[in-house]
Amino acid sequence: MERIGFVGAGHMGGAMLRGLAAAEPRPALRVFDAAPGRAAALASELGAETADSPADLAAGCDAVVLAVRPGDLPGVLAALGDTAPLFLSIAAGRRLAWLEGRLPAGARTSAFPSASARRPTPAARARRRPIWRSPGASCPRSETRCPCRKKTSTR
Repeated sequence: MERIGFVGAGHMGGAMLRGLAAAEPRPALRVFDAAPGRAAALASELGAETADSPADLAAGCDAVVLAVRPGDLPGVLAALGDTAPLFLSIAAGRRLAWLEGRLPAGARTSAFPSASARRPTPAARARRRPIWRSPGASCPRSETRCPCRKKTSTR
């Protein structure tokens, strides 16, 4: 049976853990969080095991999901020790090469970039059209080329 561990039991990690707990066949789940109470509560809710440290978690798992904030990732990676399972990261703003340079030799990695975490470029912001505008609001574009003039609501 596969053992999947999660470093981070917040909103994203918790949602992913709940999804895996409902899957068939259900993998064995382990969880570690910097807030021990959060990890224990989630583990008892889902029938998962808790780990004492990121290194302890990684040592007993086939795959480890790094579900922590990007600013916490360097500390977590330093605490992993020399274990080398498959690491999956959902931390925004960290490239795969950055992760690979900080993981133990032989570790396999994958990253799930979050498109919602990217900041839009000024050009992308300029292309956005309002879905709804209050009556009488002026459009920032010129009146002749405004595609949103027809979408003004009167409610």
